[in-house]
Amino acid sequence: MKALFFLFCLVNLPLMATNLSDDRAYTKNAPPEYIEKLTESLPEQAVDFTAPLLQLQLEDWYYNVVWGTDTTGNTFVVRPVIPIPETALIPFQQLVRLSAFVETTPKLPTRVTGLGDTQLFDLLLFEFPNWGRIGFGPMAIFPTSTNHSRIGQGKWQAGPAFAAMFLSVPHWQFGLLAQNPWAFAGHDSIPNMVSLFLQPLIAVHFHHNWYLFSNAQMTFQWRPQVIEIPINIGIGKVATIKGQPINAFLETEWVVYKKHANFTPHFTVKAGFNFLFPTGCVDLEKAGVR
Repeated sequence: MKALFFLFCLVNLPLMATNLSDDRAYTKNAPPEYIEKLTESLPEQAVDFTAPLLQLQLEDWYYNVVWGTDTTGNTFVVRPVIPIPETALIPFQQLVRLSAFVETTPKLPTRVTGLGDTQLFDLLLFEFPNWGRIGFGPMAIFPTSTNHSRIGQGKWQAGPAFAAMFLSVPHWQFGLLAQNPWAFAGHDSIPNMVSLFLQPLIAVHFHHNWYLFSNAQMTFQWRPQVIEIPINIGIGKVATIKGQPINAFLETEWVVYKKHANFTPHFTVKAGFNFLFPTGCVDLEKAGVR
């Protein structure tokens, strides 16, 4: 599995570098009104997990209440999102998202801080001008945790991913991201798990690039059975700081139902500070300026 992961990187990184270089040249030479329209479309792209927008997402999740403990926890997330335009070698537009986590557990009896498992998906995107976009492709979870007994799951996992985004209602977005990893290797002392992650999205946009959203991820682990169903609500805004578009948001999340989920966060506050790089030709097309 490691060999396949590195092979993926070796094949795709040169393609990404070439296409992003060409796209930056196009955007640099675009008329000012094009860039203005492009910036206006960024709030919609920033909350859309199928949007082919280059991003570096930095998020912090603070667990104020954790079931089964009287202490707090924290997760820091680094998540690059990389669009890959279609090429002669790979005739499909792709969206690659890599998520790395730094975890701090509750005090049980001591805190543990370390790297968590790494998640990856690679979606093939298909545009439907009348209503929106869908994507599907492989996803994987790599056991990169520095402490699998307290932080990670200790298993290599892989499976399909599917995403859909409905964009036909003005000022509203409705979407769904589904991932279905199956564990197939790893620590023998840990049973192989089969999970389904469902992340519905509802977002409404206002003037001056403000928006409200809800996008809590539900977990249904069938083997062994673990269920977590949260709800959340957040507020965000896209602004430009010294020419750099930034998507900042704040949200609160509650787990309203759980089953066989030990030390599940009951109440979480999440904050994000995401760098947006609207340098691609695909982004200009999304903004309706080409």
